[in-house]
Amino acid sequence: MSPQDPANKQINAHTRAREETMTPADWLYYDLLGVIVVFAADVFHLWEPWAAALTRVFERIRGRRVRR
Repeated sequence: MSPQDPANKQINAHTRAREETMTPADWLYYDLLGVIVVFAADVFHLWEPWAAALTRVFERIRGRRVRR
């Protein structure tokens, strides 16, 4: 999808319009939501399986053998 594509221009215009109408309270809400998500992922160790999987992928790409 190129930037000149009419559908892409419509999406970009919609995103720009939404950002221009957001109040400081809206920005704060989304910032706090992001903090809560990252905190929950850290507390409940939700990132560990993803980190282990990515490590295995990168090790395979580099040609190392993965031992378990």
